[in-house]
Amino acid sequence: MAKDKKDLKNVKENSISKNNATLDEVQDHYDVSDKWLSNLRSEWDSKEAMLLGKAEDAISKKTKSKISDPRLSTIVFERSARVMNRNPSGKAYAESQDDIGKNMFMNLLIPHYRKKDVEPYSHLLKLRFMDLYSMVYGSSFGLVPWRVNPKTGFIGPSLINLKMRDCKPQPGVASLAESDYFDHDSWVGLDWLKQQDGQFWDMDEIDLLEQELKQAKSSGDQKSDNRQDEESWIERERYPDNPVGTPAFPRVKLITEYQSGKWITWTPQLTSSKTSRPHILRTVHNPYPDGMLPIVVKHSFPLLDSLIGLGEFERGQTLQYALNSLINLYMDGVKYSIFPPIAIDPNNVVPSSIKWGAGERWYMNNPNRDVQPLNLSPQGLQTFQSTYEFMLGALYNQSGTTSVSGESGGQSGLGKTPEAIKFVADRESARDEWDRFMMEDTIQQIYTRWISLITHNLDSDVELRLFGTEAQSIAKRFPDVMELFDSREQGRVKVNKDLLGGPDQQYDYVIETGSTTKPNLEADADNLTTVLRAFTENENLLTEMRAKGKDIDFGELITRWMSAGMIKDTDKIIIDYKPQAAEGTAAGVVDGGAGVVPTDGSVPPEVAAAAAAAGGQMPVDQAQAMPVEQVEAPIEMPQFSDPQIAEIASQVLGGVAGIPPQQ
Repeated sequence: MAKDKKDLKNVKENSISKNNATLDEVQDHYDVSDKWLSNLRSEWDSKEAMLLGKAEDAISKKTKSKISDPRLSTIVFERSARVMNRNPSGKAYAESQDDIGKNMFMNLLIPHYRKKDVEPYSHLLKLRFMDLYSMVYGSSFGLVPWRVNPKTGFIGPSLINLKMRDCKPQPGVASLAESDYFDHDSWVGLDWLKQQDGQFWDMDEIDLLEQELKQAKSSGDQKSDNRQDEESWIERERYPDNPVGTPAFPRVKLITEYQSGKWITWTPQLTSSKTSRPHILRTVHNPYPDGMLPIVVKHSFPLLDSLIGLGEFERGQTLQYALNSLINLYMDGVKYSIFPPIAIDPNNVVPSSIKWGAGERWYMNNPNRDVQPLNLSPQGLQTFQSTYEFMLGALYNQSGTTSVSGESGGQSGLGKTPEAIKFVADRESARDEWDRFMMEDTIQQIYTRWISLITHNLDSDVELRLFGTEAQSIAKRFPDVMELFDSREQGRVKVNKDLLGGPDQQYDYVIETGSTTKPNLEADADNLTTVLRAFTENENLLTEMRAKGKDIDFGELITRWMSAGMIKDTDKIIIDYKPQAAEGTAAGVVDGGAGVVPTDGSVPPEVAAAAAAAGGQMPVDQAQAMPVEQVEAPIEMPQFSDPQIAEIASQVLGGVAGIPPQQ
């Protein structure tokens, strides 16, 4: 028994020693990273102020106007809206035999989880945040965890945007791929800690932390005296007094170090009453394969020798400040020109009589000499417009866009002509193309991690509801897992880890290039109109295509054409076609307008008999054997039930099947 107690004591001492060594290691990592970012962190206040459109340059602070021209922030907002206009499209491809089924189910799960990833924002908004803030700071980081939320019941991969001041990357490395660890700050409540999975978190240590906070009636951790290190300029400007927690709902600051081998979470401020050291609340093996970190990064402009990239705000900050300074100096100059300073001889003027206002009377000995307005040079005011246009053109050039409102230096000089509009579009497209490429690289990082988490952590079935041809195609290939409803147009499938190939299954995710960008509806409409004209003006085109085994779905073509034209309620305009047999016709014949003609090319008996009775020139038996020349049916273009849409289509397409529109 004594030996057992001694062994337990040794185990406990070894555990404490191991925890102390772990704490020393991670605290040292955090301190070095925090110091490494101090130079960059000093510049973040000005960038965050520009995001809110605040004039923080030295000259504007001294002026009375304090006006900010929000050009740079507007450029960034507009670019993120164009580049991340929609959720991305792409495909996952399994690297094994019989991949079609695995690919199909994985490509059903990714959109499913993307739709469910709504905490605290929708998935699309999270991606847009990453794009936006990368242009503010130069880079933007995101956490990709396997999330379990007992309140909502959500279980699956997620994306969490990380605040820049909460991120502490490993110093001395130029990319996340080379990093061995990444530290991150977070603030949580006790309820959140108590809801965590005991398989990964130390619930005994969490209970001890709760007891200590309740006994001390503490509101939890507090912000440091130097709030600039922990809070953004926006937080400090909008919420100068920012209480963190209350005794009833205390808040705890956590630091998590994501290493390639394990993840460690500890409390940097609160110490354990048992060890007098910070609480270690989690030490878990890294669930990602090959030591992959759960962190992704989106760069605005990556740099070869820095983990934090170069952003639009950093590139354009001096020009933005110059614009603000110029505007505020000009506005103060306008005030001086309207209300100029006045030179007064105090020896010849009664000071108490000097009052500014209409109809006031001043007492002086020598009018027009004892009191005189101070004449200021108007040269600065006269050069404002040219200086302003010059700096504005420089700002537009560095951000890859151009204004068509003027002919200042550095701009197109084409005014508002169609050439100028095209010039603007080309410039913006080239710059947007770069940002789109960087954003797609980040999205590929995110979904690669999602796939890894799904294949390793999917322990229960995920029920998906499918509709239309998608449900039918899966039911045809996998009838044992697909349940079709009575309509056979919808059904449900339960996807599990076995259908995906298990944790050892490898996948590649390939994003569809340009799938996130804002569609150019005008260009799409023009292109679709060109295609429609080609078929309406060339009757043989469709015949030649069908001769080579190709065909055109005119219903889909018209639907896309109308969508590109932003026509509302297309589902009410384009409806399902239900053919109705003409009276007196039978299967295998069509009504050609001059009688019923069989589709096999022969003359029907009743037609031959009618012809013989009328002219007596052809016996019925000869008429039956007489082949009739096949008449090529005219190209059938879709008909519109809405008369206004039909009129527009007739005018745009130049008629139907080559026939000019009615005048």
